[in-house]
Amino acid sequence: MKKTILKLVLVAGLLVSNASAWSVEKHSYLGVSAKSGTISIGNDYKERLYGLKWGVYSIFNSGLLLGVDFEGDYGKSKDMDNSKVAYFDANIHLGYRVLSKYKVDVYAIGSAKKGTIENLDMYGFGYGVGIAKNLWNFGRLTIEYKKYSLTAKGGLDVDESNIGGGIVFFLR
Repeated sequence: MKKTILKLVLVAGLLVSNASAWSVEKHSYLGVSAKSGTISIGNDYKERLYGLKWGVYSIFNSGLLLGVDFEGDYGKSKDMDNSKVAYFDANIHLGYRVLSKYKVDVYAIGSAKKGTIENLDMYGFGYGVGIAKNLWNFGRLTIEYKKYSLTAKGGLDVDESNIGGGIVFFLR
């Protein structure tokens, strides 16, 4: 399963990076984010996360958006005695530029996630939605909601969802 995820992300990355011949706009970026979420392991526990991300995206002449990014998040869950929480995500974005004049994009997210809560390792897939607004020529603001179905060692089912915002800075 891990090899399949890696292949999908690599293919999407190659498509985006080689799409310059057809794209109107193409950016690679680094970003920071802050999120609030819920982990469900029998009970619901609140979490706060802070993250870093790197990615690429292209906007095509038709308005189609295609992107891929990799994100690492770290935080704590106060409801679980300040347990440390860490995640790594690989995300594929597919969407559309809805307001060309203002450079506003809406997109769906497909995601693979690996996470750890103290000594509990988990992995799985998720989905979500996002909206982004370009800020002049240096970056963009993003708001994203993601929901995951994760499996921990021993077959324990873990549901995780989060909503957050961030800012990404274009690399030249």
